[in-house]
Amino acid sequence: MRTTLIVVVVLLMCSQLTGDTIWEISPINGHSYTLVDSPSWTDAESQATALGGHLATIRSNAENDWVYQFALANKASCYRLWIGANKPTDASGSAPNYGWTWSSEETMTYTNWVTWFDPSGCENQAAYMFVRYWDVTDEEVTRWGPENFGGIPGNPVYTTGIVEVTTDTIPEPATALAFGAGLVGLLLLRRRRGP
Repeated sequence: MRTTLIVVVVLLMCSQLTGDTIWEISPINGHSYTLVDSPSWTDAESQATALGGHLATIRSNAENDWVYQFALANKASCYRLWIGANKPTDASGSAPNYGWTWSSEETMTYTNWVTWFDPSGCENQAAYMFVRYWDVTDEEVTRWGPENFGGIPGNPVYTTGIVEVTTDTIPEPATALAFGAGLVGLLLLRRRRGP
């Protein structure tokens, strides 16, 4: 009875190590991604930080397409998604990329704005502070559009953030389960041999 209880406790601990969060590794950059539900960009970024990363940083067309397809495959109706691009309220329009930056603090070397948006024309920094995937037309669905802090009246609320972390910060489910299985094996072996 005692051994059974120990086995159950070990397996429960291993399931807690792996967590309920589903991670997928990108073949483009080797980083891990997951989705978080969130009422705002700032909350999504806080959740991403708590998971050991940031909202997604996009570095190329291939990465942009993979990140979007990952989100689409893992969330129904997910064309409104927070990514890590933002414009801090103290960023001047003369800063690199007109003050737009990544929450990961990586240099913004790639952009994919919707065709109608001019990132240099954001003198009113409070109006455009965050970026999400846009949904104006099918041709621009994987392009980025601006969003203000409170959302745009009449538009749906954006409640999904795409989190990116380096793979080595994610507990590997296989590793945790292998550890648990090994521990259970040792306990059963010890029980057979006696105290």
